[in-house]
Amino acid sequence: MRIFEIVPAAKSGLWGHAASTRRPAYTARNVIFSNSQIRHNNHPYGLSRFHPTMKGRTNTQRRLLPKLPRVPEEMRQWSDLLLREILGWPDVSSRPMFGMTAVYRGNAIFGVLPRTRAMDTSYSVSFKIPWRNPTLKKRLEADPCILPSTGDAKWISFELQSGDDLPDAIRWFAQAYRLTAKAGRT
Repeated sequence: MRIFEIVPAAKSGLWGHAASTRRPAYTARNVIFSNSQIRHNNHPYGLSRFHPTMKGRTNTQRRLLPKLPRVPEEMRQWSDLLLREILGWPDVSSRPMFGMTAVYRGNAIFGVLPRTRAMDTSYSVSFKIPWRNPTLKKRLEADPCILPSTGDAKWISFELQSGDDLPDAIRWFAQAYRLTAKAGRT
């Protein structure tokens, strides 16, 4: 029993122009399957049997992506004020990242400020503390604007309740800036 037969390519070629002498006379496109079991879903060449469809993940199997809340206009203004201050420090640059502005000291990221999205709450800014000593841990726990994090998480979120919290946020970003320099030296 013959499973398939090869048919010569059309004279016009595969892409509608004259056939080149370099192209083979027989192409995979012209393979016709005569076995009805191979032909699947009425596909003329039975290719769906050889190229099964990708099954999508169910809702329970999908990886949970973090929700990035939208930022109100007031927070955008506060974020711009913080960014202007931070960009005045030596060796600091910024780049857009996921609806936020990431701030770097050299090549090391040390904080993110919201533009259209925020990390934890719509009024939060985040900074990176690469390591903590006992004094720094006590300061983090004592500050009411610091959002609770899991254990020794490196990224800390600071929630601004009003414009009066901007100097405290700048102090925390300055701490992250200093620790980024120390982490880069080791």
